[in-house]
Amino acid sequence: MTDDASKPARKRVKRKARPQRARTDSDFVAQVVADSVLLGTDAAAAKHGISARSVRRYRERADSGRSPELTASVQEKKADLVARSREKTLALIDFLDGCMREAAPIAAKLGKLYEVAGAYKIASDRLGADRITEAYVGDEKPAAPAAETPHPSGLRVVTGGR
Repeated sequence: MTDDASKPARKRVKRKARPQRARTDSDFVAQVVADSVLLGTDAAAAKHGISARSVRRYRERADSGRSPELTASVQEKKADLVARSREKTLALIDFLDGCMREAAPIAAKLGKLYEVAGAYKIASDRLGADRITEAYVGDEKPAAPAAETPHPSGLRVVTGGR
């Protein structure tokens, strides 16, 4: 016969009970369903701190037609979300339009600057190609292009490589 006292006592681990939500009211369910229609199931679940499965259950409950009040509340919430979304979109478009109007004069100057820089790059690439061609035509091995070639205007001209 074994002695129970010789065995170490097994410690009981108390598990924390899951926090129970109060019964969901129809307003909460309607908001979750409306959000899930516009944002998607996973995003609505994350927003409201519930599982995606609960969101799908709420959608089924709202779509079943068993509760006309819930269906009406969902439609009202959807309309409100769509209206707010439209307002935010219009405000964003107005903001971006203002930014474009402010940037237009600068953009015109930048466009010219990009054209000059592009022409400058083409000319420097042409210069590098001419040097390589001259080296091959003269039956010489092509010399390694200089890393930097000073330019009379003081600008740095990089030839060879990328």
